Order: sequence, then structure tokens, then C-alpha cells
Amino acid sequence: MKTNTVKENNKLSDFLSQFRTYWYLFVIGLIVFIGLGYVYNHYATQQYLVSSSILLQQQQDNRDVSSAYANGGVSPANIDEVIKNEGDILRSRNLMKEVVEKLHLNVMTFSNSGFFASEIYSEAPFEVTVLRNKVDSLKKQEYVINKISSQGFHLVNSNENVDKVYKFGDVISLPQYDITIARRPNIPVLEKEYSTQIISEDDQINALLKNYDAEFTDKGTTTVAITLYYPNSKKGEVILQTLMNQYLSDNLAQKKSSIDSTINFINSRLAVVAGELNNVEKNYQDYRSSNNIADIDEQSKVLVGTATENANKYQDQKIQLSIINDLKNRLNDPDNKQVIPSSLSIQNASFATSLAQYNHL
Repeated sequence: MKTNTVKENNKLSDFLSQFRTYWYLFVIGLIVFIGLGYVYNHYATQQYLVSSSILLQQQQDNRDVSSAYANGGVSPANIDEVIKNEGDILRSRNLMKEVVEKLHLNVMTFSNSGFFASEIYSEAPFEVTVLRNKVDSLKKQEYVINKISSQGFHLVNSNENVDKVYKFGDVISLPQYDITIARRPNIPVLEKEYSTQIISEDDQINALLKNYDAEFTDKGTTTVAITLYYPNSKKGEVILQTLMNQYLSDNLAQKKSSIDSTINFINSRLAVVAGELNNVEKNYQDYRSSNNIADIDEQSKVLVGTATENANKYQDQKIQLSIINDLKNRLNDPDNKQVIPSSLSIQNASFATSLAQYNHL
């Protein structure tokens, strides 16, 4: 037992002896890592948290009217599903794509260039616009803009052998696209050097979605908290506000499209019913004339009598068949992009459910 204790003490003494011998390496390593941490913290791109919230209304979605009819009414489960779907839309790639296209977020402006570049937005003294793409897939490129004056600027990109002086407003032909750079009035040039980065819209969408989230604040509420991490706080606010406005605009357009589709369908049905009623009236007049019916009120009761119920059933089936034919024509039309109106008198629960699933897809 004593022998083991002595051996352990010897090992500890040897380790401490080596530590004392190479103590300066530990000190140097500590200084180096502290320095690297300071440099990273000082020069790394800062990310600002921009947040907002939006209240989703608990209202029946037009796409679920048929399923509600099939189930005998609107249930809380249906409403919860509609709200969940709206939350998914707020997180969708398609919504972010609309924002990127609207704000041209794939074109970014920086003060300085390379490792020391920091993104600027409203304070940028010029605006870069991509006029047209020459290739299908854009590769990221950085263009240095310096020697800015009232006459023009100097544009440099070593990868594409660009090193030339241009005037503001000139159409600049580059390998991947044509661009133009316009001077913003009343914004002074504060930096000696600026740069602009142009990437593909898909890459920018992916980058934004990685730093973006939309989650319900609580299971019992319909308020969605929207957050975005972005290097420029002002631009992040504009992106978030545009995203919410675009969501509301798309939602309104969807409702308008559904209403217009319903109105168009009702108008077409009214025209068909009006024609059928005219034919019925004409046949009725011909029948009265051919049978010399004078007292219409009394004789019509005798003649029509028990046939009324059968005639009504026959008309109902004709209407049902006509609606089915109209829907068939719509489904066979490849140019038809509208949802099918769900306010139909199709007296079949399984059909109404299928119609609701079609509209949802």
C-alpha cells in the first residue's frame, strides 16, 4: 500500500517538474488564444436580433368550407388546423422568395471589402441594380468600388479581370449579368472604399431562412413571434416588415381569388338556370295551349298534382348532373388555376370532402 502511494507521488512530482520546465509555453498559448478571441470578437460580423409579432385571426378558411359541410359544421379542430397552416406559410420558402425578389436582397452593399467588410443599407451612397442575368446559376462575386467622385467611380474585380472607371448610370457589362450603379442624392461618401456582393437568389433565401423563425408564442394563443438575425439592424427591420406585409397581401389575394371564383361559378349557374326556366315556361305554355286549358289555377292543380314531387326530384338531379359536368370541364382545363368554389349544392359528403382536399392541394 505504501509502495503504491510512493509511486503516485513520484508521478505527480515528475509532472509538476515538466510543467515548471515548460511554463513559458503555457503562458504563450494563453496569450495567443486570448488574442485570437479578441480579434474574432472585434472583427467578426455582428448579428442583430430583429423581432416582431403578428396575430392570426381565428376564422374559417375558404378551402375548408366543403369539409365543414361534409362533417356537419365547423369544429375547433378545423380552426386549429387552419391557424397551424398559416404559421407554416409564415415559415415557407415561397414567402421568403417573394421578399428577396421584391427587395433585391441578393445584391448587398458594404463599407470596406474582404475580411473587414460590414454591410450597410440606407447609409449607402449608391445603389447597385442587376438589369439582366446572362447565366442560369449565379456565382458569388465581390466588386470593390473606390475613388468615388461626382464624375464616377473605380470598379475592381480580379476574378473577372475588371479594373475600370465608370460613370454613375452607365450600363456595366459583366460576365454573369449587366448592372448599373446609381448615385444616391444627399448621402455623403464617408468611406474610402466600398464593395458590393451579388449572389444568387436561392443562396440568399437559404441564408435568410437559417437565421429566421416564426413560432407561436403560446399554445393557447394565435400570436406568432417572428425573429430574424441580420448583420444590419435597419435592413433586418425592413426585411421583417416586408415579409409580414407580403404575407397579408398574399392572404388577401387568396381570399379575393376564392371569392371571384365563387362569383364566376354562380354567374355561370344563373345563366344555365335562367335558360332552363325559360324552357320550362315555354313547355308549360305549349301544353296549356294544346290542351285548351282555360282555368289555369284549377286545371293545373288537377294536371300537375302528384307529378310535382317527381318533377322536383327530376330537376334536382338535372342540376346535380349539370354541376358535375361543369366541374369536370374545369378539372380538364389545364389553364384553370383557380380553386373550385366550395359553396356547391352537391348532396354527397364524400364528394364534398374530396373537393376540399383538391382545393387544399
